[in-house]
Amino acid sequence: MQKLHYRLGNIREEYRRSVVNAVVKTKPQYITVEDLNVRGMVKNRHLAKAVTDQGFYAFKLFLLAQCHKHGVELRQVSMGNL
Repeated sequence: MQKLHYRLGNIREEYRRSVVNAVVKTKPQYITVEDLNVRGMVKNRHLAKAVTDQGFYAFKLFLLAQCHKHGVELRQVSMGNL
């Protein structure tokens, strides 16, 4: 069972990395991402497992690092302030 969870975790991580690399390597001037209220989404019992499995924070950190590496501006917007 541990091998299965380890393997699924690696598959998710590789997918996140491939998506970030595909987006950043197109060399846009900037990338805009919405600052999500993940803590609020985790409180919803219907969404909690799906949200935690996605690893939004790890995605954002890797995107930030790749944008910095390739010289792409990363903009974070909060939809609650509009």
